[in-house]
Amino acid sequence: MFHQRFGRVASTSLLLCAFLPSVFGQASIYGSLSGRVTDPSGAAVAGAAVTVTETSTQVERETATDASGRYSFPRLRPGVYRLLVSTQGFQATSVTGINIAVNAAPFADVKLDLGAVTETVEVTAMTQSVQTEGAHLSLLMDANRIADLPLNGRDFADLTLLSPGFGAPEPFEGKMTASVSGGRGRFNGYNLDGMTNSDERTGSGGSLAGGAANLTTTAPNVISTEAIREFRVISANADATFGRGSGGQINIITKSGSNSLHGSLYHYLRNDKLDARNFFNYGPFFNDKGEAVPPPFKQNLFGGSIGGPIVKNKHFFFGNYEGFRQRLQQTGTFTAPNRDLIELMPGNLGEFYRAFYLDRGVVTGTTSPGQFVPLTAAQRQAAVGAGFTPSLFDGNPANGEAGTLVLSTAPTVNVDQDAFLVRTDHYFSDRLQANLRYGWAGPSQTTSVGLPIDLRDTGQFWQSGAAEVVYTIAPNQILEVRGGVLRSKWEQLPAGGVTAAFTNVGVSERFGVIVQPQATPLTRTELLGVAGFSDRQTTPQFAAMHSWTKGALTLRTGADATFFGVDINNGAGRPVYNFNGFVGPTGMLGPGPGATQAIAASASASLFGFGGSPDTAVRNFGSHRQEYFAQADWKATRTLTLNLGVRYSYFGVYRETNNAISNLYAVDNTGNPVAGVSPFAFGRAANDLFPATSSLPLYQATRNNFQPRIGAAWNVGGRNRTVLRGGYGLFNDRLYQLMFSAQGGLVNNPPFTLSTSAPNVPFILREQLPLNTPVPSVTGIDPTIRDPRVHRVNATIEQSLDSATTISASFVGTYGRRLFGSEEVNGGAQTPLAARPDPRFTVQRLIGNTSSSDYNSLQIFANRRLQDGLTFTAAYTYADFKDDSSTEVFATFTGLVNRTADPAPGFQGGDWAPRPRSADWGDSSGRIAHTLTFSQVWELPFGRGRRFMQTASPAAEATLGGWSVSGIGTWRAGNQVNLALGTDANDDGDPRDRPGLLGGSLDDLYQRGGDKTQFLIPQSQASRILGAPTPINDPFAAVPRNVLAGPSVFNYDLSVAKRFYLNERANLRFEANLFNVFNNAKLSSPSASVASALFGRITSTVFGSTPRQIQLGLRLAF
Repeated sequence: MFHQRFGRVASTSLLLCAFLPSVFGQASIYGSLSGRVTDPSGAAVAGAAVTVTETSTQVERETATDASGRYSFPRLRPGVYRLLVSTQGFQATSVTGINIAVNAAPFADVKLDLGAVTETVEVTAMTQSVQTEGAHLSLLMDANRIADLPLNGRDFADLTLLSPGFGAPEPFEGKMTASVSGGRGRFNGYNLDGMTNSDERTGSGGSLAGGAANLTTTAPNVISTEAIREFRVISANADATFGRGSGGQINIITKSGSNSLHGSLYHYLRNDKLDARNFFNYGPFFNDKGEAVPPPFKQNLFGGSIGGPIVKNKHFFFGNYEGFRQRLQQTGTFTAPNRDLIELMPGNLGEFYRAFYLDRGVVTGTTSPGQFVPLTAAQRQAAVGAGFTPSLFDGNPANGEAGTLVLSTAPTVNVDQDAFLVRTDHYFSDRLQANLRYGWAGPSQTTSVGLPIDLRDTGQFWQSGAAEVVYTIAPNQILEVRGGVLRSKWEQLPAGGVTAAFTNVGVSERFGVIVQPQATPLTRTELLGVAGFSDRQTTPQFAAMHSWTKGALTLRTGADATFFGVDINNGAGRPVYNFNGFVGPTGMLGPGPGATQAIAASASASLFGFGGSPDTAVRNFGSHRQEYFAQADWKATRTLTLNLGVRYSYFGVYRETNNAISNLYAVDNTGNPVAGVSPFAFGRAANDLFPATSSLPLYQATRNNFQPRIGAAWNVGGRNRTVLRGGYGLFNDRLYQLMFSAQGGLVNNPPFTLSTSAPNVPFILREQLPLNTPVPSVTGIDPTIRDPRVHRVNATIEQSLDSATTISASFVGTYGRRLFGSEEVNGGAQTPLAARPDPRFTVQRLIGNTSSSDYNSLQIFANRRLQDGLTFTAAYTYADFKDDSSTEVFATFTGLVNRTADPAPGFQGGDWAPRPRSADWGDSSGRIAHTLTFSQVWELPFGRGRRFMQTASPAAEATLGGWSVSGIGTWRAGNQVNLALGTDANDDGDPRDRPGLLGGSLDDLYQRGGDKTQFLIPQSQASRILGAPTPINDPFAAVPRNVLAGPSVFNYDLSVAKRFYLNERANLRFEANLFNVFNNAKLSSPSASVASALFGRITSTVFGSTPRQIQLGLRLAF
């Protein structure tokens, strides 16, 4: 079905392209050049011949000035150009050194002197440092910065974080999902040579992330830095040529060949001998002196590139290969039960934990290995009161003590990756040019799951091909047409499967198991089954853009058609058991010593193959996207430029090819489903599950996504020194596949899947597939869901300090409305069935337009392009970022209040009312209140081609010449911390309640002095300040969401490089990169559950951060 739909839409697109060429277009990846030609008196010179030549290829473009003396080249690929202007009665004037960058629109006014046309005046371009033509905020990363700044694993995406406005990424997702100026990170757009390179299943730039990039942030990107000419990060108010989403736009341009042969060979290496140990490395790696040492590690990054002419001045090629090999055991911590605690666990749960921890030697005793932490006083009192042996709960481990161990772990992260990219450029005539580009990468990983002895294998595949044809219709009209395909694959399986030690205690070999000990400090325990996970995507794209210039007006019109094919196996079929604390009816130890089996507070599981569907979770989804735009840039006066645009986006509805998923629909009085209305439109229970088909779609497409974009830039006084800019843009986002497939999602719905979630389930693994209940859980998409709307505004003043340096100050505001969220509308997972509003179902999760956000920030940015051997950036952002939910995946919120809740133990009441969303309004999880980043590349002024010692002897040049010092620094405030009570005090079935403030202030929770890993006061003290809110059923009585902030972070990466010149065209560069050179431990947020003995304690570093690491590199360039 996807292929049939693809064919229909592709045919329509081709017809539009044939008959309406001025309507098609895509994201702009080129620059432009314009200006005005005058005589000595300042009068316009009409009809002058203007020729622009790219110096590396000698490819020329020609035009003529109009009656007002204006000329324009609306489409120039990034590069360095020479401009020649000539006309009868004047000397020809040549302007050299004009740099055209991606999405840049510099101008070059030319004044002609009287004289013979055979005489030529040579002029060096006065480089324009301020942005006078557009309202967007952006950062350009050119080839010098990409090549010289220190990058761990040479991943160019690290440089995007130097742009102002970048906030915190999605948890455990890394920089690809960082929030950009208040947008949700999964709506960032990554474009490679004008074609999409974003992961259409997860909504992120994940298709770019290679190897272990999401685990350690040090594996290379599948796009090598050697293959990138430059890229631009647009962090606010992209014009109408950009679409797909409301986040940042990262526009990447690959290198091309030129008339001269050029290339490189390089090798970068790291190993554990050069690295410092992790701050939390309690073991297991010790040297023979008993000292903690870094775990084993080796990493090699190597490759080369070459580019040059096929036919000079006509046809060119470029190619790059890069290999990566990593063998790593990365230190971290987890919390396990000690031997005494495990021995108290009843029945099958005790068998499972003994097999997991004791039989494999992970836990050996009461206080070993690792750091022993006793249970809280309240937990010990509860155990003694329940009849457990008092000596095991007296806080004294000398005579045995049931407690926990904070263990150091070194999970395996082994990565192999090979990648290559080739590109050819062809100039068939002055009117017709084309280019072809193909990239391939095949990362594979072996990584740990929870513990270093549980491994899983991940195979990935990335393939991107694109073709572009550019036709000059007239000197002032250009048509660009592009097409391409992005393909990716991601498969994950357990290495060696589930062993007999676990199948003997009942673990399913196919599905594995997850045990989540809630309201305890214990790390969740999981085993991956052989059903595994897979994700295969195919994304064809067709696009074109027509540019037309008339005097002071440039008009670009166009559209983009993209198709998504996503084959996914993500049924989340593993049984999940949730326990509530240690002692109690649903605690891990049971209500007392006499328990025969542990009772889980809730459990869920899935089985597939019902209703004619596949007996696996594999589903085949398809959708498409069509976007149309018009963008007018009008130089209204000599100093004022207006940017006026509109974009229309149509996001097609996702559909499963075999109609093997279902949704929750309202039913009429005859029992038939009604499309396009809320499932509760005719009553709380007037709904049911039906297969989604073409006549009964999952939801209705939003058809009014018109997005105006307006901006203005005022070049004060026309001197290119001070510019005032401002803009407004409306952006629409769309559903992506992960939203309804995370943790199983729609694939787990009846009638195709038996997916149940039940409270009070005995932990007897052999008997729990399926769970002994006929009542299903359901995940649904509200059929009335609409595409979110995000309003962006900015106002900027930019000042030129000299010919190379500018500084700007901006107000940036972003306001999200009808954002996506996932709401539990039938009570939380631990709600008894009889107390649910609709007892036909257990959990009901409904994806809809539930959320809003407000972002207001001050962004200050200083930028110096390379001049006199120095280039730098410095960005400071203060952000006030509020929302009621910060993500649309892997997070749900309860939508109901239990009006008859009671603080007494056990579930009480069941009189439900809607929970106001404003009760969760607070600081966004993506907020970083203060961020300062800076970078510099400084070529020391000694040696060949530099200020001093230009004619130094070979010996002096070899020792003192060719040195450079580069660095990237970051200081930012801590991530937001959300306080949790750790129990379901308000009887809504959700144990994630926030506490109330019993006394004092929230500032009293911060620890003053002492061990820096005890960031907040200990649990014993916090329990006197925080407790169950009063009244218990008032959602506004709890402390606000994300009310605290974690520790701040500072990092500086340093690179020292020495270049040896071998001859006029070749040089050898040696560099030493010192990442986190000061070895600062970047501590993560503390445990924030009041029920946990680890409350306030930090047990790990920030995800993706590292201790000091040293990378050595050698690069030959010619």
